[in-house]
Amino acid sequence: RAAAAMPDCAIGADVMVGFPGEGEREFEQTYALLAALPVTYLHVFGFSPRPGTPAARLPADLPPATVRARVRLLTGLGAAKRRAFHQRHVGAVLDILVEDRIDTRTGLRTGLSSNYIRALFNSAGAANRIVPVRVTAAAARAVQGEEEAHR
Repeated sequence: RAAAAMPDCAIGADVMVGFPGEGEREFEQTYALLAALPVTYLHVFGFSPRPGTPAARLPADLPPATVRARVRLLTGLGAAKRRAFHQRHVGAVLDILVEDRIDTRTGLRTGLSSNYIRALFNSAGAANRIVPVRVTAAAARAVQGEEEAHR
């Protein structure tokens, strides 16, 4: 309902894979559910027992390689969903909070929109201000854009 009411909202999910008892069918159902949901990003991690918890007493029945493979599959799904979310914003102008750092890969300034879109853009101004940025390209990691004159 949130995604229908606010199509530009970012919805994230934390997902654990490899919990004792997780079979292939359960994992497939998890994958299908996450693929169908309007989530925009996933934080995926493999189960690791924590001492003193009830789960720590359960038998670990999945090989570590299986857990790692499932983490990779869901991480790939999450990247595709984030890329699609970013792609929907190409051509739009986003209000970006300018951060006090430069992206080491591109040499561009970084910032974040109110709906958690990481933006890379040229900016000569100071950090800790909000600037309009027209999105020109999208990837899973971030969008790229050009700072526009203030509206």
